[in-house]
Amino acid sequence: MRYLRKYTLLSPATLFGLFALASFIPTSSVMAAPSNCLDLVSSLLPVQKWRSQITHMNTDKAFTDSSASREKEIRSSVVSMENTVLVDEATPVMDYHFSENVDWDYVRQGGDYGTGIYPKVKVSGLGSSGKLPLTLILPVSGHTGAANARKWAKSDTYSIVMTSASNNKDIVNDAKSLGVITLQEIIVPLKKNEVVTIMYDRSGSAGPGGFSEGRYLEIIWDGK
Repeated sequence: MRYLRKYTLLSPATLFGLFALASFIPTSSVMAAPSNCLDLVSSLLPVQKWRSQITHMNTDKAFTDSSASREKEIRSSVVSMENTVLVDEATPVMDYHFSENVDWDYVRQGGDYGTGIYPKVKVSGLGSSGKLPLTLILPVSGHTGAANARKWAKSDTYSIVMTSASNNKDIVNDAKSLGVITLQEIIVPLKKNEVVTIMYDRSGSAGPGGFSEGRYLEIIWDGK
């Protein structure tokens, strides 16, 4: 049950049960305040331990707005990438999950090695701010084997750079790798109808020069 509007008082046992249930639901620590004091109890809890240990927060020192279903998708992506790196000994494509409140769709799909084509997405629902919060899922490369991937997971640093016609900046500069997969929360400033390119570069394991299709993302905002 998502809402418990009939009750003003709950027994200690009931409260314990609610929080025990919520502890199994991945969630963001910065979701919008619930409309009811008992609505979405899980929204009061921090991101689960597995997530917080491999995540760098954004410049607001926060996690991107999320939900249980979004966090489930993020975890699925992390597990799949780890398998690609450590078992298949290959290099996964950078993944991205936009804020729960953002509408988006592909203008162009990409990410296949050697094609020179990387993804482009159109986003909407940013309001007047033009600021796009998202979570990047950033793998080390498995292209020289699992042993090197595990080494890079501990020794690498990485940067996130944005470029556009009006603005070039380092969103993240030399952040420490937090594992085979690192999650990075970022906020990207956008202007209406201007294409912004996000580039992910690692110090040790296959920077964008070796796999640009899997390390670049183009974003365009419709101004809404």
